[in-house]
Amino acid sequence: MVCTNTICYTAPNRGGRKIELDFTEKPRSGGEADVYKTNFKGYVAKIYKTNPLDIEKIEKLKLMVANPPKDPTLTQNHVSIAWIKDLLYDSSGTCLGFLMPIIDEAEEIFNVYNPSTRKSKAPGFNWYYLHATALNTALIFDEIHAKNYVIGDVNQKNILVKRNGMVSIIDTDSFQVKDPRTQKIYRCCCSTPGFAPPELIGKELRKVTQDVYHDRFRLAVIIYLLLTGSHPFHGRWTGNGSEPTEDEKIKNGYWVGGQNSPIEPSPHTIPLTVFHLKIKQLFIQCFNDGHTDPSKRPSAKDWRDVLEIAVKQLHKCSINSNHFYNKTYGHCYWCERSKNLGVDIFG
Repeated sequence: MVCTNTICYTAPNRGGRKIELDFTEKPRSGGEADVYKTNFKGYVAKIYKTNPLDIEKIEKLKLMVANPPKDPTLTQNHVSIAWIKDLLYDSSGTCLGFLMPIIDEAEEIFNVYNPSTRKSKAPGFNWYYLHATALNTALIFDEIHAKNYVIGDVNQKNILVKRNGMVSIIDTDSFQVKDPRTQKIYRCCCSTPGFAPPELIGKELRKVTQDVYHDRFRLAVIIYLLLTGSHPFHGRWTGNGSEPTEDEKIKNGYWVGGQNSPIEPSPHTIPLTVFHLKIKQLFIQCFNDGHTDPSKRPSAKDWRDVLEIAVKQLHKCSINSNHFYNKTYGHCYWCERSKNLGVDIFG
């Protein structure tokens, strides 16, 4: 069925409703699919570029529709997980994509944790908001892991943040999914540099069954980025020879908080001492203990519990109202840093 400036698809679980795709606006384009606005309020359609879909992909999508994770913020009128709501079929009965909630008026998480882009994309986003964003991200990971899903391709583009610190994860169709009835596993074949745990670097992911402890590494990287604005495996190289690549540093456990690590904090690195002690301990547990034993990495629930405590113990600076610091640090680190470096990332 063809409509003016639109194409219509049938959504079986919506009572056979005709979903119209709006071609008057440019879709959000990704590597394997395009996302279109629809006539169904609050929902967009993700249509794959390669069609028809193979049977295994359709099986995976159907399984996800039938087994959604709990969304931790639905009672707050916010969609944290842009889950697949229904498959979309053309007039010949061919599945070409799916329906999912729209996430609008949100920034990619890179624009929030990066000090340069934050000033224009998320002005006023201070350390309190960054802690709250980290907490909300941990809540999402916790609910996804509770349903035995593995996110896999965590990156700067599939985590979105609103001005109030509420977080949403998109591109959920790339998750690793396990059929609870048959135990069949639909793997995640994608990975983004800087977020892959050391034991997966260089592996052919389409042949690897991932575990939640792989996601735990990715979550810790995201939280570190949010709270510092830099990657935990970036710093000043003090070792012999040329500096290794990012992947090589991750494989070797060379991070700024590592014991005897050839990566040392630069003058602009946010030191671990400014964090709540329990946050510092979780980073060490993930990147030190978890390097040799991935099962020792803190869970999303561990992060959730600690961040809930840390947020409550942030203190507003008496000199700059946009500065928040950990009470146990004793004074405003951001004022101190601004005086020493001449740079205020929350100014």
